[in-house]
Order: sequence, then C-alpha cells, then structure tokens
Amino acid sequence: MTIHHTFIGCDIGKDMIDIFDPKTARFCRIPNEQTALSAFACRLDPATDLAVFEATGHCDRLLRLCLAQAGIAFARVNPKTARRFAEARGRLAKTDRIDARSLCEMGTMFGLTAEAPPCPERERRRPLPAAGTSSSMPVQPSAGIFAMPSIPPSAPTSRP
Repeated sequence: MTIHHTFIGCDIGKDMIDIFDPKTARFCRIPNEQTALSAFACRLDPATDLAVFEATGHCDRLLRLCLAQAGIAFARVNPKTARRFAEARGRLAKTDRIDARSLCEMGTMFGLTAEAPPCPERERRRPLPAAGTSSSMPVQPSAGIFAMPSIPPSAPTSRP
C-alpha cells in the first residue's frame, strides 16, 4: 500500500512562519516560538502529513524539534533550489505566501522523502537562540580569504 503524503509548505522567518496547507488551500501565519509551533504540529496527521521548509540553520531548529516531538515527518530543502523551482514555475515575486505554496508544490512534484528527526542528545547540548536574536553565538569579524598581507615599507623589492 502506498501512502501519499500531503506536503505542507512552511516558509520560515526569524519571527514568523507562513504555512500553506493544500488540503484546505489556505495560508496561515504563526509565530516562530515553541507554543505556537507545538500547537501547529499537533494539528497535523503523522500518518500522511510531511512538512517542507528551507534549511535556514537556527531559524528552522525549533520547528524541527516541535515536528519531531509530535511525530510529524519533515523535509528540508536547499533555499537556492527552492527559489529556482519557484522561478521555473513562473513565480518571480518573492513573498512569504508564494514561498510557502512553492515549497508545498516542490514536495508534491519531487516526491520529497522525510529527513531523520534531530538527535535529542545533540540538540540538548546546543541552546536555542534567544527570541529576536539572529544567532546564539556572537560572530567575530575575520579577514578570511580576502586579507592581503601587508608589505613593510622597508622591504626590498627585486625586479629582473
């Protein structure tokens, strides 16, 4: 027996998540916080629903944890791939509602498979970022590959 998944498109933002449910063809917007995400996950059917969202690092972490706790399957996709899919479908505008619907369609067309749920031990070691922050760890500026070594003014130069 083949189970046909209902792909729920979720466009994740730092503060809000836009959701498209193809069963009702409706959009909704919920806060990206544990209470709202847990209530959303409890409304889904573990036997048939699969949430599709872009891999956004720390912004999708709480959603993954809430879905896993409720037994809901999910698939994360590369943001660039999702954007190119939307453009190929003729959706050139970039809004949260369009992105949520495109993610739903992407799951349906590609037949995305569920990702393994997050490891509870690993997730316990990493604290969730505080609300309204962009990261749980401070970013240190670095010169990286663009740094040019400075040449001391007294260094001799040789020319052939």
